[in-house]
Amino acid sequence: MAGELADFPGTRARELEHLSQRLGRLDADRVQAEGEARAARSELDALGPLKRRGPHADELRADLRRTQIQLDYLGDQTDAATRQVAKLRAEHDPVRWIEQHADQVRDLRAIDHELAVRKHQVQRQLVRAAQSDPPEHVTAVLGDRPENYATRLQWERGVWAIEIYRHRHGIARNYDDTALGREPARGQDRQNWRETVTTVRQVRAELGLEPHRGETPELAALPDRIAEPALDRGDDRTPIDLGYDR
Repeated sequence: MAGELADFPGTRARELEHLSQRLGRLDADRVQAEGEARAARSELDALGPLKRRGPHADELRADLRRTQIQLDYLGDQTDAATRQVAKLRAEHDPVRWIEQHADQVRDLRAIDHELAVRKHQVQRQLVRAAQSDPPEHVTAVLGDRPENYATRLQWERGVWAIEIYRHRHGIARNYDDTALGREPARGQDRQNWRETVTTVRQVRAELGLEPHRGETPELAALPDRIAEPALDRGDDRTPIDLGYDR
């Protein structure tokens, strides 16, 4: 099967495949989030008038708000990836090639889908574990798990971004020097790193952990352990052991 598919134009194929995988992950995340929202909404609707004003109802409403934040984020990421796919296809149309290899492509898609589902399940378990018992790389950047519902929603969004990045980019579970490790030297990994740093800093600002303009944070109180400086572009030949899995 691999040999039959080897004649697809290399560079375009790799870019389109990466975007297709990203869209698949985003779609799996969206389906899961929508299912959680439906379950929470159904449970909330089933409560009587008195219970709707109780703590359990508050938790359900918090779950719905958290899920909506996640859905909004996934929607934005999906739109961006879809635009990239459209741009690539406008420059190089792979439809004819795909029609000639429809059976092989279908088989590979089925395998990719199964792997994506399994990976998604692992990621969700990692995120839930980090939200319940925050590791050092989370508390150093976002602080302890907030008691306030609204604040906790933002905090959990930051944990989600950190843990998904760490899992997808192979940062060792016991690596706590920084939340996101060292900035990749180039390519899509570097873009993903920068997007995640931006998300985490936005969450820190929402949590009151980023200084206002003109202010200087107390480093001891607000340790900046989001990420490390990029590798020296002039000497990429000497890797630095940061505890990554290889």
